[in-house]
Amino acid sequence: MKLSLTLLAAAAALTPCLADQTWPSSIDELEDIMFLTAGYRKRTFTDSVIPCEKSPNTAGRINAAEWIRTAFHDMATADTYNGIGGLDASLQFEIGRSENVGPAFETTFIFLQAFLSVRSSISDLLALSMYTAVRACGGPIVPIRTGRIDATESGATGVPVPENPTQTFVAQFARMGFNTSEMIELTACGHTIGGVHAAQFPLIVPVGTAKNEYALFDDATQAQSKFDHGVARDYVLGNTTNPMVVGIAKANGRDSDGRVFGVDKNVTIKALANPVVFHDRCKVVLQQMIDVVPPTVKLTEPIQPYEIKPVNPQLTLVAPGTTLSFTGEIRVRTTVRAADKISSVKLVYKNRDGEAGGSITTTSVGAASGFDDSFTFYKFAASIDSTKSISSFTVEVAVADGTTETHDNNGKGYPVEDSVILQSPQSCLEIFTDTDNNRVLTIVAAKRTAVTGTPAVDLASLKARTGGLVVPMLTHSSLPMTAGKSYGPYTFYSVTTKIGSTLSLRATFDVTLGTAKDVFKRTSNLPDGCVPFGSDTSTSMAPPTTTQQSSTTVSPPTSTSTTTPPQSSGWASLGCYTDSTSSRTLPVIASPAGGSAALTNALCQSTCKSLGYVLAGTEYSGECYCGNYISSTGKPATSGCDMACHGDAAQKCGGSDRLSLFGFGGAKAAVAPVPQSKKTVEGGYKYQGCYVDSRDARVLSGAELADDALTLKKCAFFCKDAGFKVFGVEYGRECWCGAALGAATKVGEEQCNQACGGDATEACGQGDRLSVYVK
Repeated sequence: MKLSLTLLAAAAALTPCLADQTWPSSIDELEDIMFLTAGYRKRTFTDSVIPCEKSPNTAGRINAAEWIRTAFHDMATADTYNGIGGLDASLQFEIGRSENVGPAFETTFIFLQAFLSVRSSISDLLALSMYTAVRACGGPIVPIRTGRIDATESGATGVPVPENPTQTFVAQFARMGFNTSEMIELTACGHTIGGVHAAQFPLIVPVGTAKNEYALFDDATQAQSKFDHGVARDYVLGNTTNPMVVGIAKANGRDSDGRVFGVDKNVTIKALANPVVFHDRCKVVLQQMIDVVPPTVKLTEPIQPYEIKPVNPQLTLVAPGTTLSFTGEIRVRTTVRAADKISSVKLVYKNRDGEAGGSITTTSVGAASGFDDSFTFYKFAASIDSTKSISSFTVEVAVADGTTETHDNNGKGYPVEDSVILQSPQSCLEIFTDTDNNRVLTIVAAKRTAVTGTPAVDLASLKARTGGLVVPMLTHSSLPMTAGKSYGPYTFYSVTTKIGSTLSLRATFDVTLGTAKDVFKRTSNLPDGCVPFGSDTSTSMAPPTTTQQSSTTVSPPTSTSTTTPPQSSGWASLGCYTDSTSSRTLPVIASPAGGSAALTNALCQSTCKSLGYVLAGTEYSGECYCGNYISSTGKPATSGCDMACHGDAAQKCGGSDRLSLFGFGGAKAAVAPVPQSKKTVEGGYKYQGCYVDSRDARVLSGAELADDALTLKKCAFFCKDAGFKVFGVEYGRECWCGAALGAATKVGEEQCNQACGGDATEACGQGDRLSVYVK
């Protein structure tokens, strides 16, 4: 087993770029956590280790070093001779052992458990935490493979301790799958950052002799924010201050680093004094360390960032059942193609029968980045005939030099399942709890009537463990659904169940029908009230924020007709309005069935209504825009809406920078209300003001929730259920909890004016600005 692990690590080191993964994949959740560290849709996994010397609110501790140490201790009891143990998260059950002293392990598991899901096991998160800590400190890119299975109980003892005889170390590392040279390399790579605490190891670091009772492995005058060869260089030069080489550790038989480094007469450690060798060998042995797993566990290929990745693509049947709304985002990797060189991103789809269906345009909505990559997200919204539907799509990326990249998901197309689909507006997770502290969860799905079988819900929820264990248990339930009414080619099915309140917002579920699945849906994204199908708000969605639309247009014909354009039922003309590519009057670009060539005013109106918007506008003969409010830059125009619709030359569909605007059900051309902070929020919370926040120094760090449909009430109940008296909202979609506000800088209210994703009238902070409420 040792040989195969070594070869795997070496192969990964020699293969920096693998073929793009086929989407969807089991790695998708971890890929997001790994690569989205800043910006739009960022995950917060790196916040605790950037900068590298960041501590868990305690002087003399370094999170990055503790994460690496935790991964090693979890793996170190492996028995590769018998295929037992390895990186399996068994350490969470072993924290009380003498070989695992100190608070580092428990605090690391407390952090990791917030990311636990059916797609991200704690053991995979341990591997990812090691990669993250090393990369945050400037170390090599360690390839990360997934598929580890979490242990359900403690494993054997056997973590090396400083007082062990040298030959015991050699035998222990051989049991793990490491030869003598690899033992030396792994020890040096693990000790390039961090140090030894006097509280846990007084026979190595005497109390009162080191700053913060913490003696560093490298020379204390050198920055500890660097994953470098210093620990090897200083040892070879003879000026090391490593407390596990020099000092009282030698007299007390705890100088284990010195004894390990000298096992082969310093041959390996001398090689590691070269910074290039140190970097390359650490990449290999650290991957070897996290890839120690039982032979029954089959790991994936190393995670690579997708060039193109669909994000939350969702079909939803809209009343009366003749159309499907298709919404979501496309994430484009801009590491190799600069974002400002992309002129447009378009989806080209096939219908249910595999025939050409049409194209869907997109709008740029945000940028994100990771340690080594950058990305731009493009939002789309389209209305599709429910009898023809959609089965797959390709993505066309047009760049400034005139070329167009076609991405087809390794020849398979990006699949869209339409046999069974979640009906999010009709589903809900009630906020209020019953006497047993449970919430009512209702899930509604639309099943294509022609397909046989009965849908079911696979619910993955979290349950707190007893006995002081900090990682909750992941439990699974299969819930059969009950048939209801039929609408168009679909029949609705539903199921209602109860779910424990405390961790209810962290549950996920799949809607299944045989092999057909609508997967990995989060309860946190469900509304807190179910809406009957067919009501005016049954498909409402918060209007997305847009930047600049990129599209290629052709000169359309001009209409001289004075006939009033036909309207869809309930729509009224609001007149002609100005528009601009740099500041859209309506925020959402829509793609009606048939595309630009078939556009009419009525088609645009019905498309916008199916997507949940009450304002619709046509422009330049073939463009359709939707929204619930107009921007402040849009003004009434006395002329310019005189271009003929592509789908009906007798109708006028706006003009050049002119929008023919229509409202449904009495809606007016109103500018969105300015978001306001509420004085009080349900649950007894009162507003305290707007405060400066930072990913490097969080004001509130007890618990967190990211939700595109965030409201103040949802955040308040999330933090209340988690047992916190303070909550703060930030960036429109982030919810943070804490025990107390503490020291923080208060700023003006104008700096906390970003609308909450789930309620545009409420203010949810801003970038690095936190709207704070205290109970």
